[in-house]
Amino acid sequence: MKSALPVLCVFLTASCRVGPDSILDSGTVGNTCTWYVDSDGDGFGSPDAAVQMDCEYQGSEYSQDGTDCDDATPSVNPGASEICDGLDQDCDGEIDEDPVDGGTWYPDLDEDGFGDPESAISACEEPSGVVSDGTDCDDQNNTVNPGGIEICNGLDDDCDGEIDEGRLLEWFLDKDGDGWGVEEYSILSCDAPEGYVLYAGDCDDSDPAYHPSAEESDCSDPNDYNCDGSTGYADLDEDGFAACEECEDMDASIFPGADEYCDLEDNDCDGEVDEDDALDASTWYLDEDLDGFGQAEVSLVACYVPDGYVGDATDCDDSDSFVNPSSFEICNDVDDDCDGQIDEEALDASWWYRDLDSDGYGDAAEALESCQQPTGYVVDYSDCDDTDSAVNTAATEYCDGIDNDCDGEVDEDDAADAAMWYQDGDGDGFGNPASFAVACVAAEDYVADSSDCDDSNASVHPGADEYCNDVDDDCDGEVDEDDALDASTWYLDYDEDGFGDAVRYKVSCEAPDWYVADSTDCDDVDGSIHPGASEICDGLDDDCDGEVDEGAVDPATWYADLDGDGYGDPGSSAEACQAPEGYVADSTDCDDGEASVHPGADEYCNETDDDCDGEVDEGAAVDAPEWYVDADEDGYGDETESLVACEAPSGYSASPDDCDDSDPQVHPEANDACDGVDQDCDGQVDENSTDGQHMITADTTGGFIYRVDPDGTTTVISELDPGYSINTVAVDDAGRALGYDVNSGKLVEIDVCSGTIIELGATGTELICGLSFADDGRLYAIDQTSNQTFEVDTETGLATYIGDLGFDLGPCGMAHDCSTDELIGADRYSGNIFRIDASTGEAYGFVETSVVFGAVGLEYDPPTGFAYAATGTKLYQVDIETGATTSISSLDVDSVDDLVYYPECP
Repeated sequence: MKSALPVLCVFLTASCRVGPDSILDSGTVGNTCTWYVDSDGDGFGSPDAAVQMDCEYQGSEYSQDGTDCDDATPSVNPGASEICDGLDQDCDGEIDEDPVDGGTWYPDLDEDGFGDPESAISACEEPSGVVSDGTDCDDQNNTVNPGGIEICNGLDDDCDGEIDEGRLLEWFLDKDGDGWGVEEYSILSCDAPEGYVLYAGDCDDSDPAYHPSAEESDCSDPNDYNCDGSTGYADLDEDGFAACEECEDMDASIFPGADEYCDLEDNDCDGEVDEDDALDASTWYLDEDLDGFGQAEVSLVACYVPDGYVGDATDCDDSDSFVNPSSFEICNDVDDDCDGQIDEEALDASWWYRDLDSDGYGDAAEALESCQQPTGYVVDYSDCDDTDSAVNTAATEYCDGIDNDCDGEVDEDDAADAAMWYQDGDGDGFGNPASFAVACVAAEDYVADSSDCDDSNASVHPGADEYCNDVDDDCDGEVDEDDALDASTWYLDYDEDGFGDAVRYKVSCEAPDWYVADSTDCDDVDGSIHPGASEICDGLDDDCDGEVDEGAVDPATWYADLDGDGYGDPGSSAEACQAPEGYVADSTDCDDGEASVHPGADEYCNETDDDCDGEVDEGAAVDAPEWYVDADEDGYGDETESLVACEAPSGYSASPDDCDDSDPQVHPEANDACDGVDQDCDGQVDENSTDGQHMITADTTGGFIYRVDPDGTTTVISELDPGYSINTVAVDDAGRALGYDVNSGKLVEIDVCSGTIIELGATGTELICGLSFADDGRLYAIDQTSNQTFEVDTETGLATYIGDLGFDLGPCGMAHDCSTDELIGADRYSGNIFRIDASTGEAYGFVETSVVFGAVGLEYDPPTGFAYAATGTKLYQVDIETGATTSISSLDVDSVDDLVYYPECP
């Protein structure tokens, strides 16, 4: 490294005149700033070596930042990164804090061997209370970590992003409280929800006397209390035991004395299920440390894994959850992975580097990984010559052909014994005093001279010829003197029009005030007169060509007036300074052969533009009739907006009878639709909105499309293609019927009149129970399993999630209240009518009804403003605002599962 002393002498002593004048720019007026000597060239200067010099100084030996704490070492400055070397690299007063080459550690507050990833620590040495693993998702609970065992507790015990996975139990709804539920309605949960039990199989959940464990002691009783499909002494499975003598008469492998198996069945009818003596029971091993690996010495046999036991018996230390065959080896003198070896290939082993010359810096090419430091090795690997102790990253660079400081460069400019050179950028042999470099050898284009005043121009230097070029060519301090070789002649321009007087001139490099290079002005007193000026009608030679008013740019335009009405013909004109005979200045006559036609004349409906306004027979015509605005183009106008015109204007009608001219569907001849609007302008609303339509339903079991009349009569319209079970149908404005097939989970298109079905695609939902179109043409659906609302693509069938309904939905029905453009639904479990927010998917406005739904059908009836609801056996009219229900009739089939309006089939 070079010393700062030779540079400091430039500013501190008068006798050491290396170049203060060139740095301070003492010959010019300018600002000075505080600069700090930057001996190591890292961009940060020493606070102890400050000088005042020109603020525009461009050299690299000084910096306006004076915060370097070691100006002899370029790797030490406030902008440096801290590394593990015992030095304060970033000059913040601390050593080795947050090093870029340190290890990363994580606090382990719960001491479970896994650290908190949100609290990482970078350090050269391992701090206390930390670990190298940063994957703990709860560092306050030592049972929660990536090695934890998932249990039913509402926590992510194994930190895999899932809660209670693999541990949830299926619970079944038990309405009659007999301890047995029904399979159709279940919930996954760790603990039993209220009203739910662990076992299903109840054949009558409305009567607690019926359930699989019920006693059938009276063999003459015809009722199947235990839900096994048989009664009395009937031996349906022909296993030699009567139904009242065994626990399951539908399975010949289950009877008193049979072998027990692990199959959730009481095979031997002893009242116990899957006991430990089952033929296929498994062996389980005690896992005291809950790491998923058990000890071979302690085991038991059971059908299912007991608490605290596992199926693996390969743990070599069952008191430590971090010691097992799946663990990683670390430096701790322990066989962490149970392979019989200690600390081999440990995750936290360090790298060490050979230091042959014992200078404390190692060779990166000779490395060892070990938990302990080997003899002759160090942690540093930056030595570039491990045979010479004087060569390392802390050594001083000299001009000796050697990379003394291991920075990859030899004899760089900051060598301690480097010389000063000045840049000769233009190659004229004279150097730039403001651009110099310190180096061992002069670089190309650098010289010892520093007297050039412009080092970018080889023609500029002391002794050069002077030219008119705004340049001090000869470096004498003056620019463009009068004796310049290429000085010009300039002419007086008194009127400042850019053209000068040829008889009055001066010679100089730059044009004097009021002088120009041109000498062709014919009148230097008038600025509007000069060569190239435009000739105008003024009696003067404006363009100095010797002629007056020729080709004037401002002649007047005059128009022929043949019919003598004072209005000229725009198609017949002449340009001149004065008006020719028979011409006028006006050009607005549209017929110069008819004196009665001209601007201002009365307009008539005669297919003539009488008043020359560009329009024929316009509304101002004396004999024009009145027309009415037809904004919606339905053929009927608005009596409040009218105009007078000879012919019916576009967008107008002769009829003033439209009652809503903003809607083309509203006029005296329109059909009334369900939208709360008087479409036919007769003063009544929605009276004909369902004309030509009737309700239909899809039979989920029989495979038919029925017509459902308001009196309960059902008539087969068509038989569906076989293999489909359609539980809900929606019909769009064009009469296209779409349904949901329970068997395939797909949206299908249905030809109602023929029964033909076309599959559109899987919805991706669990079980859609209601479909309905809204006024915007979008198809909406609700799912009874996920309790969610979806929008369904009518071409692909794919359902897009909108939001949660917000309550536990059972079998349902869905319709559209077209008078308010709202979706409405009906729920079998609660018997409620509710509305659905199509933007959020949330249910609201619940109204309780007295309907006991079986299958659920729902449709809105516009003429009455009520809804039709079907329970599978009866048809009701429901007030969707109050929930009041009126029984209309009994249905003559029991399979009505949806209701929707559809046009008559041909």
